[in-house]
Amino acid sequence: MDIIKFIIGLFTGKAGEAVGGAVSSVAQFAAIVAAVAPVGLWLVNNKNEVFITLTYGDLAFWGSIGAMQLFLIIRLVHRAPPPQ
Repeated sequence: MDIIKFIIGLFTGKAGEAVGGAVSSVAQFAAIVAAVAPVGLWLVNNKNEVFITLTYGDLAFWGSIGAMQLFLIIRLVHRAPPPQ
């Protein structure tokens, strides 16, 4: 949406206000593409291969690790002083 606002701003004379938002949006999009591209290329080239294998032990272990991290984050946020 910021990119569209930037393009409209070029024609209305208010492009300077939206430049930061447009650059941020382009950088975010580029980061997502850079993160997803290797997985997409692997999937295209290896259509009949096994992508990921999880056992119940893996799910139990990593699920408990994730739950502990979530618990700690919620505790820390709850104890933090409110913003002023």
